Amino acid sequence: GKSKEINSKHNDRLAVDFIIEREDGQVMTDNDYRILGTWWETTFESSRWGGRFGVLVENYTTKLGWDAGHFEWVI
Repeated sequence: GKSKEINSKHNDRLAVDFIIEREDGQVMTDNDYRILGTWWETTFESSRWGGRFGVLVENYTTKLGWDAGHFEWVI
């Protein structure tokens, strides 16, 4: 169905949720998401990755946030 969220980056077309499949057919690991999320954050200025949501900065290399498939632009 449709989102009930009124204030959403998705509604403003500034965010997307990806369902990502690896080439070899294996399930994406936390490390796979971390590599992609880190690339996203460093490639696009003012971008955010959902794998950081709910994680303290000091735990970025060991923990994955609650929305690893979420990628957004911040303007």
